[in-house]
Amino acid sequence: AAARSPYQYMLGENLLVAPLVHERQVGRDVYFPCGNTYLDIFTNATTTTRGGADGGGGILFDSRDGRFRIRGGHSESSGTRHHGCSKARVTSRLEHDLIPVFAIEGSAIPILDPTVTTLGEKAHDVVDDAASLFGARATDVATSLATAVHWWVFPTADERGWSNGESFDGCTLSTRRLSSGDLSLSISESRLSRVHVIQIALDASSSDVAASGAPASLATTNEVDGERTVLDESRHWSDVANIVSCDAAGGNCAAMPNATHTAWTLDREARVLWVRIPVDAGTPSPRLSFSLAPVAVD
Repeated sequence: AAARSPYQYMLGENLLVAPLVHERQVGRDVYFPCGNTYLDIFTNATTTTRGGADGGGGILFDSRDGRFRIRGGHSESSGTRHHGCSKARVTSRLEHDLIPVFAIEGSAIPILDPTVTTLGEKAHDVVDDAASLFGARATDVATSLATAVHWWVFPTADERGWSNGESFDGCTLSTRRLSSGDLSLSISESRLSRVHVIQIALDASSSDVAASGAPASLATTNEVDGERTVLDESRHWSDVANIVSCDAAGGNCAAMPNATHTAWTLDREARVLWVRIPVDAGTPSPRLSFSLAPVAVD
């Protein structure tokens, strides 16, 4: 079957890309290799959105800061979750320059800060204090990754809630479902102390609960003394994601208040949990546990 599905390829270990290569082509057949489940992250239409982002379904591009934002709620019934050893017809969103791209369920994928503009070093000696501290508005990869890592996380939809990923420099992120039903998140840094900005796509079942307005909470547990702290929820995903503030010209950047503090919010419309957490090298990160309680029905 794979031989009969040309022009598709794996981008790294966790992304399956199926580009459109013919004029006026709007859809194509995609073969999903055995051994994994695949989530349609670019073209799915599980929800819509308003505001400064494209509302056509699938991944969101926010023109205000150049950030791609994932969605949750993938399911077989919506055509956005595909089992391995199968083939499906998928359509594109060419009006938004988006071709079919699929993430392997259970993957945690490190991505670049949206402000990175070059894969080389900076071409000038101007040092941006906020960029050097927090990795945002850092136009080269080296400065950005030294101070901040961004993640797309897709836990499995089963009772395990499992996901796992590793950055190029050895940082690991994982999730798992606790016996209580909470989703646990942990990060391990061996070399660098930096901030992690994480988007976690909720599975279809959790998405339905989130959409119902169910109460949500995030708590940290200190691995040394076991102390548990429930964190207040931020008002908007941008309060979690944006760790510096710059003027319209992109200069005069300053660290956002509490930029190095743990923060979170649940984007119920996109079905995504946002988390920001600083992690020190060689020190166990506080274990995070996310709770989403179903609304009782009389």
